[in-house]
Amino acid sequence: MTASHQPTRHCVACGAEIPVTAAICRYCHSEQSPGLGKRVATWLKWIGGAVTVLSLLVGAWTLSGLYLDWQERNAAVNELQQAADWLQEAKDYPRAWRLYDQALALNPSAAGIRNKQFEMARIWVRDFQLPEHEADKLSNQLVEVLYRGLPALDIHEQATTLAHIARLGQIRRLNQIAEQMDIAAVYQRALSLDKDNVFANAFYGAWLLEQRSLSVEAIENGANHLRKALGKSDDSYLRELQLWRLTLAVERGNHAVREAAIKALIPALWQAREAGFVASEDLRYRVLEKYGDNLRFSLLEAALSAIGAKQHLQLLDWLSEGLSGSGSYGDRLSARNQFLRARMLEAAEEPGKAAEIYQALLSIELGGATSRFAKRVDEGLYRTTGQWPARALARNYRDDPLPEHDLWDFHLDTLAHFDPTIIPENLEQALAFFNAAFKSKEAVATSQLNALLAIMPEAIARMEEDIAIGDERERTDSYTSGFSALDHTNARYNKSQLILLWARAHYAAKHWDPAAALLKDELRHSEGYQRAWFDGGWEAVRAELHFVLAKTLTQRAKQTNSAEDRRNAIMHLQAATQTPLFKRFASWEVIKGSDFSALRAEPAYQDLVRGH
Repeated sequence: MTASHQPTRHCVACGAEIPVTAAICRYCHSEQSPGLGKRVATWLKWIGGAVTVLSLLVGAWTLSGLYLDWQERNAAVNELQQAADWLQEAKDYPRAWRLYDQALALNPSAAGIRNKQFEMARIWVRDFQLPEHEADKLSNQLVEVLYRGLPALDIHEQATTLAHIARLGQIRRLNQIAEQMDIAAVYQRALSLDKDNVFANAFYGAWLLEQRSLSVEAIENGANHLRKALGKSDDSYLRELQLWRLTLAVERGNHAVREAAIKALIPALWQAREAGFVASEDLRYRVLEKYGDNLRFSLLEAALSAIGAKQHLQLLDWLSEGLSGSGSYGDRLSARNQFLRARMLEAAEEPGKAAEIYQALLSIELGGATSRFAKRVDEGLYRTTGQWPARALARNYRDDPLPEHDLWDFHLDTLAHFDPTIIPENLEQALAFFNAAFKSKEAVATSQLNALLAIMPEAIARMEEDIAIGDERERTDSYTSGFSALDHTNARYNKSQLILLWARAHYAAKHWDPAAALLKDELRHSEGYQRAWFDGGWEAVRAELHFVLAKTLTQRAKQTNSAEDRRNAIMHLQAATQTPLFKRFASWEVIKGSDFSALRAEPAYQDLVRGH
């Protein structure tokens, strides 16, 4: 039988010719028409491929955007870092700190920037100055950055960093910012890690010298640590820290503490000079003031014992080079430096040269300080020549014998020259003499009265100069044997007694206004005075001031018919008579007498005197 001819097609798999209706190839057995599942799978493959291609396209676009964003952020970080570096170099630490913070906010993992901020934090601690409203926040940030950097450091750098942390804690306390850090413990930890660490020794030494209550031991320990630091590193910052801490320590504590401080300061200054250190004018002025101690020179002998006399002369030249002043201040500086040179020449066994300077200083007038400076000069001349100058053999204004004649001039001379810090017998004689003259019924001669009024301003100025010195010593708790609390009280007391005398002189001249003004000012000044060794204390002094002021206001009211003066006069009388001490200088008979006649119609005055 002949095979029929059917239409054919090629197998989808092997390509053999098979009938067009064949579902399976008889040669390779491959299906020629896939089922629905396979068709779906094929479709899905095509869709998956398309999605993959699309995802790759989107991913490429996204990565391209992220790369561009990274580039921009990296460029911004670099700009911020470079700007911060410039600002740090210019010592504009607050701005540099903020820019480093901004850079780290963009790239928190930037180790290089974090390291730079850490190093800047240590540098900034050495010159940390900020307005009060910023200091607390930023100093806390510095502490945190320094602590965060500790684990990555070696022992030496850990000690350095701990020293900076403790120093910053001390700076916070000095600026009255609350600080809970145990500063001493942090310093001790730093020194336990590296006992020779420069900054641990320097900052710990400075901390010891900055304590509120200084002792000789603290001075010696602090000076030793600073000296040890500078033995390891001749750094100008550390040198300045050492010299300023010791200079300021000389201003504090009792006399023994101040002597210990100046004995440590002088060798440190000599070493600084030898090292070529350039000391600021401010520092050199302050050091020379310590030598002079307001022309009392109470620390000079201790200073002279610290280094050799010839070294001292070279040190004096170094300290005083280029320093000057104008007017009376310049005269005072010049006289002080000349005296220092003379005393150093003495110590250097050159008495002839020293005597020449002392001789030249005999004519120097220094206002209220003249008497104590003159005494030092006179003593110097005696040591170098064996002879006292003529003025030293003249009056001493303490216990000079009274002359037979010219008592008025003798006592005026006492008021013009006595030492305000003591109450000499001659002063008591002068006050008693003048007060008796004003209580006498005989009028004081106009020429004598004018002579007394003329010397009072300068006499009071001398008192006020010593009172100002004492006020500063009281504020800083730094009384010394050169100027003690007793000297301070004496100067205050002497001023009040001279004010009373001056007011009585104006009263005798019928100068009511200046008399009242003097008494009111002195009452205001003496209001807070507490310490007193004299009988009756300040209560008695203020009572007498009230009494003389009441008397003065009454006389002015009699002349002007001022109701206000009468009221104020009664008020001051009431204040004077509140203490029985008023009977030392007045009596009820005097209060009811003619001196207060202008008050008799006042009900308050009548109530005051009733029953007396």
